[in-house]
Amino acid sequence: LSAYKGSAVSDLIRLNSDGSFDADYPVSYYYGLSDYKVLPDDIIIISPEYGQLVKLNNDGAQDTDFQPSEDLGSRPQIDSILIQPDGKIIVEGYMDGGPLARLNPNGSIDSSFIRDTRSYISGNMTLQPDGKIMLWSHELRLNSDGSVDPGFDLTGVDYLTGHGMVLPDSQLLGIGYFGGEKIKRLFIMDETGTVDE
Repeated sequence: LSAYKGSAVSDLIRLNSDGSFDADYPVSYYYGLSDYKVLPDDIIIISPEYGQLVKLNNDGAQDTDFQPSEDLGSRPQIDSILIQPDGKIIVEGYMDGGPLARLNPNGSIDSSFIRDTRSYISGNMTLQPDGKIMLWSHELRLNSDGSVDPGFDLTGVDYLTGHGMVLPDSQLLGIGYFGGEKIKRLFIMDETGTVDE
């Protein structure tokens, strides 16, 4: 993103309620963003395409008290961010130590979270109300401590596309392929991974 309605802008901009460009928001260049999440207090966690997470205060200034752990590598590629209600941050991508990690609100590694060491597959994550984490690309669910949830067993689906969401009734809405077909379909499954036919 280089311009908005004729105004030069950066990778991240803020709009006023009428859709106009907020010129008071500071210009910052991150050479592309992989993901970002807005917290309830308008603080933003962003992931540059290559580099550590950045936390911005609600005025757009960088929060220098937020120091992401070097355990993720000097230039990790973090593709997906998930914010827990307690402020901890789950990240997924190409990082030292494995494709999944959890950070404390100050950016330090949460050592109580079990680091997943499987090969990385790009896709989104969703957080269930009970704190469990769906990894759609890996077709598995993690407990809140990062361990694999043995109670989830995806059945009736050839494979998922890597995207899904948690419904208000705690059922899961996914996109995947069935029975060797080459057509993607939306489907609903219960908390155990069984598809609702």
